[in-house]
Amino acid sequence: MTEKVKRRIKGSFVAACALVMCSLCIIPAMQVKAHDVGVPYVVTLYNELNGLPTGEANTVLQTSDGYVWIGSYGGLIRYDGTEFRNYSVERKIESSSIRALFEDSQGRLWIGTNDAGVVVMENDAFTKISVPEDRSFLCVRGFAEGEDGTIYVASNSGLAKISDGTVIPYDAEALKGNTVYSVAVDTYGRVWGAANDGKCVVVEDDAKPVVLESEVFFDDADVYSVDSDAEGNVVIGGSGNRIAVVHFESEELGKSAFDITYYSTGEVAVHNAVNACDNGYILVSGNNGLAVISPDGTLTEFGEADNAVSVNAAIADYENDIWLASSAYGIIKYSQGCISTPNEQAELEGVAINTVAYQKGSWYVGNDTGLIVCDANWNRVENELTEKYAGVRIRCITADSKGNVWIASYSDFAVVCYNPADGSIKEFNTENGLTGDKARVITELSNGSIAVGTQSGVDIFKNGELVENYTHEDGLDNPTILCIAEGENGELVVGSDGAGIYVIKDGEITNYGFDQGLGEGVVLRLLRDEENDGWFVSAGSSLYYWQNDKTFWQVTNFRKDAGSIFEFYERDEKLWLLQNNGILELDKAQLLSGEETEVIRHDFGHGLTGSLNANTWNYLKKDGSLYISTRSGISIFEFETVNNDLPKIIVQSVSVDDKTYEHPQSIKIEGGAQRITIDFAALSFTDTTEMRVAYYLEGFDKEPVVLDSKSGSVSYTNLPGGEYTFKVWVYELGDAENCVEYTLQLTKERQLYEQPLFWVLTGLVASTVVAGVVLLIVNTRVKRIHRRQQEYKSIVEQSLRTFAKTIDAKDKYTKGHSTRVAAYSRELAKRLGMTEEEQERIYYIALMHDIGKIGVPDSILNKPGKLTEEEMNIIRSHVNVGGEILKDFTALEGISDGAKYHHERCDGKGYCMGLTKDEIPKVARVIGVADSYDAMASDRCYRKALPEDVIIDELKQCSGTQFDPEVVPHMLSMIEEGIVPMREE
Repeated sequence: MTEKVKRRIKGSFVAACALVMCSLCIIPAMQVKAHDVGVPYVVTLYNELNGLPTGEANTVLQTSDGYVWIGSYGGLIRYDGTEFRNYSVERKIESSSIRALFEDSQGRLWIGTNDAGVVVMENDAFTKISVPEDRSFLCVRGFAEGEDGTIYVASNSGLAKISDGTVIPYDAEALKGNTVYSVAVDTYGRVWGAANDGKCVVVEDDAKPVVLESEVFFDDADVYSVDSDAEGNVVIGGSGNRIAVVHFESEELGKSAFDITYYSTGEVAVHNAVNACDNGYILVSGNNGLAVISPDGTLTEFGEADNAVSVNAAIADYENDIWLASSAYGIIKYSQGCISTPNEQAELEGVAINTVAYQKGSWYVGNDTGLIVCDANWNRVENELTEKYAGVRIRCITADSKGNVWIASYSDFAVVCYNPADGSIKEFNTENGLTGDKARVITELSNGSIAVGTQSGVDIFKNGELVENYTHEDGLDNPTILCIAEGENGELVVGSDGAGIYVIKDGEITNYGFDQGLGEGVVLRLLRDEENDGWFVSAGSSLYYWQNDKTFWQVTNFRKDAGSIFEFYERDEKLWLLQNNGILELDKAQLLSGEETEVIRHDFGHGLTGSLNANTWNYLKKDGSLYISTRSGISIFEFETVNNDLPKIIVQSVSVDDKTYEHPQSIKIEGGAQRITIDFAALSFTDTTEMRVAYYLEGFDKEPVVLDSKSGSVSYTNLPGGEYTFKVWVYELGDAENCVEYTLQLTKERQLYEQPLFWVLTGLVASTVVAGVVLLIVNTRVKRIHRRQQEYKSIVEQSLRTFAKTIDAKDKYTKGHSTRVAAYSRELAKRLGMTEEEQERIYYIALMHDIGKIGVPDSILNKPGKLTEEEMNIIRSHVNVGGEILKDFTALEGISDGAKYHHERCDGKGYCMGLTKDEIPKVARVIGVADSYDAMASDRCYRKALPEDVIIDELKQCSGTQFDPEVVPHMLSMIEEGIVPMREE
């Protein structure tokens, strides 16, 4: 919201009274007009032009939560420092005509309407209080509260109290037909009313009212208003220029029982309301002004010049602002500032100023239309000099140390040296040696010389005479000069309008600019940093630092306003930058360290009279006061700020989808809610509090969010169910530990899918489903694998059988031998307790046990007669050949062992390795028994099959020598059972 602000040299009531109190040790009492006090304050008007939906106001109140409430004929209005909310327009309350507002000890807001009686707001709910059957007490003027919490009502129908939600009138003859304007409760619990007949009406314990004539309190005035202070004394306002504070010496009612203290209200008369504040101040609202009476009786007046006209009510808020409800202006707020102005006295309001200076009791002010001269008290003075400059554009005025006033202008007398002591004037222009007729800047150097910058170069004056100049021909490629400063050794450091900086020393000119890192060539201002041997440079729209006449670096670690820096000052280890909308205060050391630097702003809210402009010149007085040229007169800045307490902060509302809750402390939200919006605000009503607002949703946000504004709104979408704490706080700029916090507890119900049991059950169901699916997949895969294994097994078995048949085919007498040996070996393995897998493995190994015979000639294998020793050795070699053939067959573990070792003997007399007992692989020992049995039980080319009894005897005799004694018994059992020999089908 944009405020329409009016500013003068005045003091806030606290500052003004404090200033006056300093003099009380000499003067017993003082009466001060607000505009006579030198402490600045700011007047802000709120009306229909800037947000307040009405141009008048009947009453104003700040409730304990920090809101400012306004009662008017335009409705019940609440203000949070940012926006106005009209409850009447929202139809929260049926009346649009509000006359009285009051907050009781329970924090309830009592609303007195002009046509609908009493309404009370509690927990954001409005309840209408019942009125008598005769429809009286519809026009309410005021409220008060007793020690027991009873609420009393002043009305055009008399006095009443509220009991059980109903207005109960005091039925007394003295009150009939009388309007009671205001009501108060004294130290004894008696109810006082200011009646329209100018008298006081006092009621005690529902007894007959006592009427106190106006003469009891005033000699020549009627009673107009009443209030009571924190001690129960009654404050009475009248139709005259005094108020009466009634102290009670006893419970009796009468002038003799009262100790009355009177306080003047100056020119403020017809006291529409008196407000006895808790801090001891009394605010008196009058038809023609506001009177502020301090606890020691000091009076400060605010009158028509301060917009204090037709004042109906006044309050002081917790930031020490004064608020007035005016029938003429709406709402008026007085806030303490830190910038004052002579504009009213000097008639400078609305005048754009280019330059200001002070010399020997006179002020010299230049603008685009001429010269304004004022005396020390800012009264205008007309003289020869003002006549000379009528209609002339003045750019710069400088007061030198010799008492002269130097004036730079765009004219035929571009530079003038004026001596106020004798009135002499020296003029300089191009005809007598000046570099140009458009002079822009004048600076006094440390040796008393005067340096002047024009659009064409630099001129140097000594003792009032032009002695030296520098132009384009001397090395100033861009001779338009915007500023001049002096270096450590007396060199001139000159800012140009496009070419950066020129340093002039001993007649030599050196240029510093783009090549050294200066990104912008228009240099508006230069400030030497003696502590660090550098320069602050305002160039273009940026701030640069120039280190040791070498390189420039841009200073960006602070929040600069848009646009250029017009001027800067160093004071109290701070850097003060002047920009279009005000003054920026920065910590210099922090700025140069590269750390992010907080900015404190001093602007219109502090009393600045107008925006600032480039290429204007200010005056720094010896006492430290800075006189600033603005677009609306002169502002006086003391390089100080306003120290306000931190404001209250509040959650204004929480919106859950389409439902809104007004500033709750806690809230429960249904699990299905999708969007939660929280609106909050720091209830600050002044622009001078240096603060930041931050918020954080504990349980959701990862870190606090900091805002530049004093209000904000944040939305959370699809917030998970659970417990949350929303924290919002306001903290002092530069001191985050100093803060005021507001917390809001949020509980969002967990939806079914957010309940732990749901997830347990879901997990179980999911696990079951997954297990079922996995089992199905596994079974399917197992079946597939098993089927494939069977296929592979069949392929392997068929392959091995084929190989075995191929081997056996070499000898017609050994046909089927490999297959039978394999079958016998499998049966033996079974009887030996081997696993099915081992049985299968030994079966396949046995099929290949004679594969080495591939390398034995058929002639030897099929020789019917006795073999020679050589032939026997060839036969015996088949085990080595078989082992060699199968050594790389890794798919079947031990397959080469069956082929290589099945002719080994337990006594070591076998071939070809001569292994004994357990040295022989078990598979070979089993195959060896099966092979020998089949050889004895089969026909050979050199003999017929041996009888069964011979075979049995042979097995028994050779058990332990040739055959494994563990295997032989099982072979004998197989013979006995008739399992062997196998017969081919």
